[in-house]
Amino acid sequence: MVTCRVSVSVSVRNTVGGTSIVDRGRVSGVRVLHVTVQRRDISVWVKPIQPAGSVAVAVLNRSPSNGPRPYRLRLADVTTSSSSSSSSVSRYRVTEVFDGRFLGLFKPTDYIDVLVNPTGVYFITAVPAVTVCDDEL
Repeated sequence: MVTCRVSVSVSVRNTVGGTSIVDRGRVSGVRVLHVTVQRRDISVWVKPIQPAGSVAVAVLNRSPSNGPRPYRLRLADVTTSSSSSSSSVSRYRVTEVFDGRFLGLFKPTDYIDVLVNPTGVYFITAVPAVTVCDDEL
């Protein structure tokens, strides 16, 4: 039986909504997706943050009405576009930024289903999780 331990090291610099994120490089976010179909206007923005390989992701619903919109976000679509070291990451520790809620550990191929309020944003961070297994020690 193999036992694994997952740990994450994050430095604290800026605090947004009670959650600490690091923005050392002052790099602007980039829109990686924009969907406008049947009154659905969703944009996905990604920004690299520290530690290396981490990203901040904003899913923006630009529609002014019709209630919250569901959106399915695949981590590989947002991590590979902004980080050269993301190919070696096996799991990400994903946190919702505004309330600091830990959403779980996700593989790059996993999907995260979110609901975004009209003219609202759903904001997460994905930080590489370092996994240490007994058979690797």
